[in-house]
Amino acid sequence: MAYRVLSADQVARFWAEGYVLVEQAVTPGETRRAHAGIMDLVPADLHMPDGYASHGGRIKPHNADGNHSYYTPELIPLLTSERLYGAAVDIFGHEFLGVGDGSVGITLKDTSGPTLSQGLHLDMHRPEVVDEGTLRDKVGIGGCYYLNDVEAGGAGIYIIPGGPRIVTDRALAQAASGEVAFPKAFDDYPAPIEITGAAGDFVMMHHLMPHAASRNRLGRPRVAQFTRYRHLDAADARRARATEDLFSSDQLAAMTPLGRKLFGLDAWN
Repeated sequence: MAYRVLSADQVARFWAEGYVLVEQAVTPGETRRAHAGIMDLVPADLHMPDGYASHGGRIKPHNADGNHSYYTPELIPLLTSERLYGAAVDIFGHEFLGVGDGSVGITLKDTSGPTLSQGLHLDMHRPEVVDEGTLRDKVGIGGCYYLNDVEAGGAGIYIIPGGPRIVTDRALAQAASGEVAFPKAFDDYPAPIEITGAAGDFVMMHHLMPHAASRNRLGRPRVAQFTRYRHLDAADARRARATEDLFSSDQLAAMTPLGRKLFGLDAWN
């Protein structure tokens, strides 16, 4: 197989450890525009709109209707990056993908509490079928863009290397006995580690990865955007899954042909 972005070793490590750092997933110009667009979501007077969440120095903006997805023209290039899509294809071995999430986060300096500002958790819904193939390929992959350099102690995301494999093995063992309860606590798992990276890098994780946000011990805010990919079945790939009236003219203008397929405006084949 000819890999587009990742090496064979990187793909093998992803499936063994559950994550990979995709370096420079977007250009410096796209990174700067996205960073500025997210910072503009914070009012200059720091009067937070209803629905904005804040915990452990982390600000999570939400739209007025409560939706946390931001598909603004300056953020669409992150969701539709050819390099990030290529890395996802390398991992899935499958070209027909859908994109989503689009949430953002700004983490300010906070030295008041423990390193992790939230508990380790999974970002997934329980699949209807619990088997090896579904847990490997159908629950999705995704993660976060770092839109500024993230050094140790600078609110890098914490993950458990090998965590998805442990979750999978335990879920399959439970499924064999007729019951599956995906974990809510990870006390008996290996210790989590912080993932650092440069502006424009993307931390790609399997959605069975236990992970958590951390506090920012440094003075510079950490600005991040979250993107997820899901594997489309043949029926979904053959049809458009969205209509243009869901997007503004500025959003549509920011979409490449690849972006239109990822957002479901055009069919894959």
